[in-house]
Amino acid sequence: MIGMNRLAIEIGLRFLAAGILGKGHNRYLRFISVSSVLGMALGIMALIVVVSVMNGFDRELKSRLLSVVPHLVMPIETDLEQIDEIRRTLGPGHLDGIIAAELFLEIPALLVVGQDSQFLSLQGIQMPRSDKNPFLFASLVSGSWDQLTSHEASIMLGRRLAELKGLDIGDKLLLVIPDIDAVTGQLLPRTLSFTLTGTFELGAEPDYLMAFTDVEDLKRRLGLLQASTRLLLSQPLRAKRVQLALENHLGVTLQSWTDSHGDFFNAVQMEKVLMFLLLSMIVVIASLSLVASMGIMIREKKSALALLLNLGLGRRQLMIIFLFQGFLLSLSGIFIGILLGIPLTLFLPEVMSLIEAVFDFNFLAGSYFNQVPTELRFLDMLIICVLAIAVSTGAILPQAVAAGHASTATVLC
Repeated sequence: MIGMNRLAIEIGLRFLAAGILGKGHNRYLRFISVSSVLGMALGIMALIVVVSVMNGFDRELKSRLLSVVPHLVMPIETDLEQIDEIRRTLGPGHLDGIIAAELFLEIPALLVVGQDSQFLSLQGIQMPRSDKNPFLFASLVSGSWDQLTSHEASIMLGRRLAELKGLDIGDKLLLVIPDIDAVTGQLLPRTLSFTLTGTFELGAEPDYLMAFTDVEDLKRRLGLLQASTRLLLSQPLRAKRVQLALENHLGVTLQSWTDSHGDFFNAVQMEKVLMFLLLSMIVVIASLSLVASMGIMIREKKSALALLLNLGLGRRQLMIIFLFQGFLLSLSGIFIGILLGIPLTLFLPEVMSLIEAVFDFNFLAGSYFNQVPTELRFLDMLIICVLAIAVSTGAILPQAVAAGHASTATVLC
């Protein structure tokens, strides 16, 4: 049986070589076969590149936004030592990954510059540290983080917002903050004056919508008895697990970054899935072309199939001949797509820069990115390859089964 299967594979290779490389009369068969391979390669290449670009944007957005968005916010003041005590009480695995616990305040405010105004989120923070929050620490454009805590009523704005409003270092800023009257319960506007001591640039929306000041100074000026505590995690994607552990232990409600920005990242993930499904249609179309080429080859080889049946080759071996042939064609397309997709993804920023230089056009004009971010992930490539193999196998299997079940009288017609 093994010998017969090996013979079927050898016959399939001969049919394939004769159909694609041979100088036979059926050029249409050769064209369809080559087109199906190239279509499969194009689909695999497009999937690898586009999914890697979506991964790159997802990575950049998370790293930039999560450097300023608190991973978890506790409505009480605490420090890392108290967190360590809770960790020891709960045992390992519950609060792993908490790298910092800092005092924190976040208040909606209205920046008033002349006749213009801009809504922003005023965050009272402790001075960022390069070992705890390196991205935020390195985002400083002008001034220094020391000035945030050493100068009273100092504030830092995004560089883009400062340029948009025509603000320079040392300018006085007026912020209107909503306040609730303790006696009447009415909502009253409250104005606070600040001095612009620095600017930052994260390359994301917070450049326009966020401002930083010293948390102790803000707490004093607002007359608050205590601030909140923000927790920084080494793995922000595990924030929900840490949140549930602390809520169950302390009996307070915590806020997670997924509550404020989870929908945004879910939308990015959904866009990635939709692009994946859309580009998968290229692989499906290539598989249909493969079905057409196999159908033509089966009809062309009718007499050869009849001869093989009369010589004792089983119907299972006939099926193996065409199944192996189609499988080899699809694997060739997948392999070529991988060979093209990986280098193109790795050198995509250079390729995009070359195209922009030739056509004098900027693909990322008006965005926060200077170049297209990419991130190759082995799991994504594995899913793409498995999907392509499954789709192509599902497409060629009916043709192979039909060839194996053809009667001798039919194939001799």
